[in-house]
Amino acid sequence: MAPGRRHAQEWAAGQITGFRNDIVGVAAANDGTAEYAASCADLGIE
Repeated sequence: MAPGRRHAQEWAAGQITGFRNDIVGVAAANDGTAEYAASCADLGIE
């Protein structure tokens, strides 16, 4: 498995956690959004 694919899987798992946090509350949703933006930047996605 290529390192990039492993990172993508870890990122996807983080997004699932982020979506769960969105349901819990606005503060958690904001944290998830920040993590999502950072992950996209790491992957070169705008």
